[in-house]
Amino acid sequence: MKKLLRCLLLLLIPFSSLAQTQPALYKDFSEGIKDVTNSFELNEHVNILQTDLDNDNFEMSAIDENMKVLWRTTIVGYAMSCGNFKGKILAVAATGYSRLKGPNGIYKGYIINPKTGRVEIEKIIYGNTGQYWDDVRTFYTSNGTYFKLAVR
Repeated sequence: MKKLLRCLLLLLIPFSSLAQTQPALYKDFSEGIKDVTNSFELNEHVNILQTDLDNDNFEMSAIDENMKVLWRTTIVGYAMSCGNFKGKILAVAATGYSRLKGPNGIYKGYIINPKTGRVEIEKIIYGNTGQYWDDVRTFYTSNGTYFKLAVR
C-alpha cells in the first residue's frame, strides 16, 4: 500500500510544478486583425508590431514596456516584413495580393518615423513583370545597419 501511494505521489508531482502565472491579455487591442505578420524590438522600451488587417491594408503599431500603444499607422498593401533600418522602421509590402497567386510581384518599402509613426518615404523597391512567380525573403540586421531583399 505504501509503495502504491508513493508511486501515485511521484506521478502527481509534475502536475503541481507546472503552475505558471498567466501573461497579460488584451482582448480589445485592435479590431479586425487577420494576422500578426512580424514584430521586433526597436529599443529596450519600444516594440514594433506589424499586423495584417486584410489583403489590402496592414497596420504598424509601437508598444511600450507597459503595453501602452504609442502610435498606430494604417498602410495600403499586403504586409510582408518589417525591421529596424538605420534608426527608422522599414516595412515591406506587396502592392496587391490574391488567394490563388499570392503577392503580385511589386513590392514597396515604407520608411516610418519611430517616434510619430508617420510614413516618411514610400518607394517601389522591386517590380516583377508578372511573367514568373517569385519568392521574396527579407533580411534585417539587429542593429539596423543594412537590409537585404532576396528574390528567387
